[in-house]
Amino acid sequence: MKTVIKKEHAELFDVEDKDGYTLAKNGVKYYISLQKHLFVCTDIDVPEDVVEVAFSSPATIKIDRGINKSFPNVKTLIIDSNVGEISIPNELFPNVIEVISYNDNYFSGPTLIHINEFWGDTALYNSFCLRKDATLDLSRVEQINDYALSGCMTKQIIWCRSALHIRPHAFDGSVFDNMQPQDGVVVAGNILVDIDHDAQEIEIPSCVYNMDYSRVQLATVPKLIINNIDGMRGIDLYGLSGIVRFTKQSDLYGDEAPFWRKDTFKNTYRIEVDTDSQRYKSVDGILYSKDGKSLLKCPTKRTGKVIIPNGVTEISACAFEGSEVESVTFPDSLKIIESYAFRNCLYLKNVDFGNGITQIGGSDEKDFIGFGYLFEACENLKSVSIPEQVEIIGYAAFSKSGIETVELPAGIKKICECAFDRCNIRRISLPAAVELGRDAISEVSEIHVEDGEYLPHGIIQSMSKYNGLAKYITPDSNLVVKITQGNKTTYIPKDFSGMHTTIDTDNPSMDDLLTFFHKNHVRILRFLVRSNAAKDFCNALSISDCSNEELLRLLSATNDKSMVIRAYILDALSTGGKTAANFDTSPASQDSLPICAANVKQSRKAECRDFIDNSLTL
Repeated sequence: MKTVIKKEHAELFDVEDKDGYTLAKNGVKYYISLQKHLFVCTDIDVPEDVVEVAFSSPATIKIDRGINKSFPNVKTLIIDSNVGEISIPNELFPNVIEVISYNDNYFSGPTLIHINEFWGDTALYNSFCLRKDATLDLSRVEQINDYALSGCMTKQIIWCRSALHIRPHAFDGSVFDNMQPQDGVVVAGNILVDIDHDAQEIEIPSCVYNMDYSRVQLATVPKLIINNIDGMRGIDLYGLSGIVRFTKQSDLYGDEAPFWRKDTFKNTYRIEVDTDSQRYKSVDGILYSKDGKSLLKCPTKRTGKVIIPNGVTEISACAFEGSEVESVTFPDSLKIIESYAFRNCLYLKNVDFGNGITQIGGSDEKDFIGFGYLFEACENLKSVSIPEQVEIIGYAAFSKSGIETVELPAGIKKICECAFDRCNIRRISLPAAVELGRDAISEVSEIHVEDGEYLPHGIIQSMSKYNGLAKYITPDSNLVVKITQGNKTTYIPKDFSGMHTTIDTDNPSMDDLLTFFHKNHVRILRFLVRSNAAKDFCNALSISDCSNEELLRLLSATNDKSMVIRAYILDALSTGGKTAANFDTSPASQDSLPICAANVKQSRKAECRDFIDNSLTL
């Protein structure tokens, strides 16, 4: 289909051919096509005697690498102010030595460097084919684009910035492309371009601040020696090798904290440090501060048991994150565990907290950034015993872990928000004086509280996980919780929405909850019928004072999916409104339910028929 040029643009083009249009300026022909309503220069022809080429119209220049043209006599490129995108291969103008830019998005200079108009970051588009004796200046560059160095023969590079993004094909076709490693490495300025992947040990020079990660795969080398921590930025995407050694020279560089907190050591099983280092030391393959007070990093592939030496006062953020250790013992000197310290330790089965630490994580929600999620998602951690001296279990400290049982000390003062959220704890014993945060024990179904005037502060919010949101309810969810204190027992719903109550949900007494249940038992039972929660229904029904009329109302709300609940209601009708709290889901029990139901149905048939005929509903 023939492309139609608008009348106002027609004067730009002096030749029309089968492929589109051409624009001739000073003997240079620009071949134009219309792409998505934009004029794009896709080809060019330059006479041999022309040494200067200008880009002005159209605004987009996209000449493919496969064009296989070269104009070696062109020495200068001029970029007009209205030009936007320029994409050309180095080989098109291999001998350009000067770019003159009248455009805010491009620098003037010996290379083509683009400036992002929104963010201000810079990218090397073209180095052109610099000779061996030339110098490549990367001091203003933050990104090297694909093929930007193709045909570039110089090894003399002015250092680039310490944080540089290198595209996967940046060095393709350059002098560094097939260069043999010297001492195991190929270095361009401060960029590690390649390594000897067959070497058993490689030392990364201290001058290295950037890496071409499309070529450099440090994880394939058995042992690495690192002189500059700053040069490892971004390595967390790929990881270091099995053994990593830090030299004394690594003391001189940068803030190491972000380095330890990422996946840098996800392939590493041992960290070593030169003995003359002033900042670090290694104990049993684990990285510590030189003074031994901070445990900085346990390598991810470390397995088995870890006994942290006495004298350590803090475990740094993410120190064990994702590691394969199975057991860890804390020293009595330990005071602080920072955020995510043991998150996602899938093999961790045992934690000995020692006799020193008094707080496991941050004490309130604002602390979660620095001291939260300590043991999150440790799915094989089935049981924890919190020692006597611990007073606070912090924000989301054990959330989403596999914990099924927890032993709490009598002196525990606070279990913070989400501390045991989404764990597998079904039964828990609590001291009456403990303060509970929202969703602290969200999956619990049975709580035993020591004798006292009141129940734990915040007990209602601590297990009200669902808050009326049905999307959180699963077949295994417990919709009511059994609470026992002394000789008193009650059941309360996890979802208080829609319940009429005047009790202090922050600090209720057992009598408050008993009163609440008896005032709201029908509402609670109706909710359980609608949810088809047979086990919870049986438990709640066992302590309720339902009249026959209330039981019949509940019966009318059941359906074919509620046979178990219907059987318990009919059983309660036959026993004067009471049923035993003995929920049994065995096959034999299920088989017997229709018999029970049939017997009761015979004795109550007329009453039930009258009730249903009167259309009494919930």
